[in-house]
Amino acid sequence: VVRGFGVIKTIKNKPYNKVIVAGSTGFIGKTQVQKLRSLGVQVLALSRSNVDITDREAVRWSVNSFAPEVIFNLSAYGTFRGESDFGRMIQVNALGTLHLLDAAVESNCRCFVKFTNKSVEWSNKKICLIYT
Repeated sequence: VVRGFGVIKTIKNKPYNKVIVAGSTGFIGKTQVQKLRSLGVQVLALSRSNVDITDREAVRWSVNSFAPEVIFNLSAYGTFRGESDFGRMIQVNALGTLHLLDAAVESNCRCFVKFTNKSVEWSNKKICLIYT
């Protein structure tokens, strides 16, 4: 269960101990990692500096090696000024999410949570991205 930016230590009343947070160096990601660790949860913190989520094999290896019960995907491209490469936006926000989802299913992960900013900037214009 996720309430706002805080995390309750159960999903459907079942405790979890191992969590991946992709996008762990962003504002929300840092907060999630700190909160989870304060609750005694083992966290694998993924960021641009240690795993490229557009690299399917790197994602598979990271997820399968850690075997998380939950994955929080907070990764995003296009939320900061200067991040205006539309191709990269699709690679990270769509393809990267797909790689994480595929790896989650393959590793028998119990829950996948995608957080996103409701808009991204491209060529100095806001674009709404919809995740359902």
